[in-house]
Amino acid sequence: HFLGGEENMIGDGNDSFRSLCRTVIAQLLADKAARTIHSKLLDVVGSSSNLTPSNIVAIAARGDVENELRKPVGLSNAKCNCILKLAELFQSGTLSDDLLLKTSDESAVRERLIQVKGIGQWTVDMFMLFSRHSPNVFPIGDLAFRRGTKKVFGIKGSAKGGELCPKKDLQKILDAHAPFHPYRSISAYYMYKAQDLAEDGSGDM
Repeated sequence: HFLGGEENMIGDGNDSFRSLCRTVIAQLLADKAARTIHSKLLDVVGSSSNLTPSNIVAIAARGDVENELRKPVGLSNAKCNCILKLAELFQSGTLSDDLLLKTSDESAVRERLIQVKGIGQWTVDMFMLFSRHSPNVFPIGDLAFRRGTKKVFGIKGSAKGGELCPKKDLQKILDAHAPFHPYRSISAYYMYKAQDLAEDGSGDM
């Protein structure tokens, strides 16, 4: 899984920033496309260790984000603006690894992240699951999670082709994962293992 890679975890105080950049890039994209765009972002900054708030802020300060960042990487305007905003928030100390990865108050982490324009529930769930490794994440908005749930538990959904709908089929999905509570992240990992993500899209916004 693209978001499950640990190669962006360096321990220099910018790990949560790198993880959020990866997650923002992955919004509404299949794994392969997300990997390609992320690779282009690393090409722009030079390496994973150079993907830092200060380097992104420096690109913005030069005044040509369009040609130095957005176009070379292949980002949408919304994703580019979100990454720029995240860089500003980390640079100012409003967001940090201490707050996002080390604090025990998960609700505070969710509340802080959801306030950033361009970050929705899916992005927060993916960050909590793959970066914070929180024990009880229930990523209902993720297509691969729902498809894995359908496959593993044999549940027929109300959407086209029997797909599980995050709203109409919520109770069915909750019931299927109820035995894992309060460790539903474990069942989520199994859903991703069961579902081939290579060609699947994700969700958010």
